[in-house]
Amino acid sequence: MAAQIKITIDKGANMTVEVEGAKGRQCLSLTELIEDGVGQVVSRQKTREFYQSAKIGLRNSIVRDKPR
Repeated sequence: MAAQIKITIDKGANMTVEVEGAKGRQCLSLTELIEDGVGQVVSRQKTREFYQSAKIGLRNSIVRDKPR
């Protein structure tokens, strides 16, 4: 499941941003631009998903110099 971001703005102009489907610190990176654009974060509640490990695919290529 792809991560989903839910944004709620109440009558007092307070914004709540919720992320579903992201594990570990991935949710923080998904909301970073929103947080930077709208102002100061007043509080943060981490869900159970935050404490789960995110599976990250990583492929490394190593290029070696030719022997001299």
